[in-house]
Amino acid sequence: LSETCSFSGKTIYPYRGTILVRSDCKALPCLNKKTRILQQERKKNVHFEWTLAFRRKNKKAKKNAKAKKEKKIKPIKLPRAFQGMSLDDFNKKKRIRNTHSNEGIAKQSEELKKRNEKLN
Repeated sequence: LSETCSFSGKTIYPYRGTILVRSDCKALPCLNKKTRILQQERKKNVHFEWTLAFRRKNKKAKKNAKAKKEKKIKPIKLPRAFQGMSLDDFNKKKRIRNTHSNEGIAKQSEELKKRNEKLN
């Protein structure tokens, strides 16, 4: 149903555009007056930035945008040793840190309870 403009390379939908018939009996579908006049003057579509031919020549055309989408690679987290500390030592420190933080949270909650009792 739809044709492509012989100059710009854009699609011409039904009941749109004109057909330019050259003296050599070649029928060229044109999208609008601008493309028809440029076609009559025998200008090269490669020299106009808004044409598909220019975009293809200068590697500006997007080919299959869906195919280009790359999957985001999630980094894999692996436990490893630090400088001057083995993995076991690090894990021990981590456990100690967690127990201290849990103790601190417990103390704070007890203090809050005591304050609430005093207020009531």
